[in-house]
Amino acid sequence: MTLGRALVVVALFAALASCQILPTPPPGLPAKPVWPNQFDSPFGLNWSEAGQQIIVNATSHLYYDWDLEAQLIDYPELCFPFAAPESWLYPCQLLFIPSGIYVTQPDNGIDCCLLDAGVGTVPPEFLRAFIYAGEEDANDWYGDSHECNHWVSGGGFAYWTSLNGLDVQFKDDDTGVYWNFGEFNVRAQDPSMFDIFSGNCSQPCYPIGQEPIDELYPYYRLFESFKNLRN
Repeated sequence: MTLGRALVVVALFAALASCQILPTPPPGLPAKPVWPNQFDSPFGLNWSEAGQQIIVNATSHLYYDWDLEAQLIDYPELCFPFAAPESWLYPCQLLFIPSGIYVTQPDNGIDCCLLDAGVGTVPPEFLRAFIYAGEEDANDWYGDSHECNHWVSGGGFAYWTSLNGLDVQFKDDDTGVYWNFGEFNVRAQDPSMFDIFSGNCSQPCYPIGQEPIDELYPYYRLFESFKNLRN
């Protein structure tokens, strides 16, 4: 790790310590990190299928504002697979707001479509549905290895946070999708970036009867679990 990156990590730890309230864990277990109400973070999108690496560390960015219960994921290089037909071939953005998850992907002919209604974003207690599974090493966006607390949830979801509470890696069930995080920027977010996309946002992202149920089910199940915890 370079000195510059080390200083960024130290500053990040200080910011997280000042902005996050960590719940008291059961005896002998680490505390679950809690996200600040507003932040943004770059991350690398990775996707493999049938042993073939299809997307390798594609630059991506997460913007989060719990005060608005909103989250925007910008994929300026290649999109999250399964967001829409052939979505992984083009850039895209995914918007999570209380009314649902929306996708815009102009290069794929999609101004706006509805991926799922009434799901919204995850709460700051993003690990609430996860249980501790021990320590395990994981790499961040830069390829640096961290000794991590490993968290798992039903269906194969997994999350790795450094022993200091830094988000390092997320595994999206058994879809072959991983996020590898960069530094967190704990700062106010422009509320206008969470405005719904222009276009007919009520149209479904997949034609009725053509949804990739096997791939999407675990992704939806995780967000549905967060919706149920909020209610």
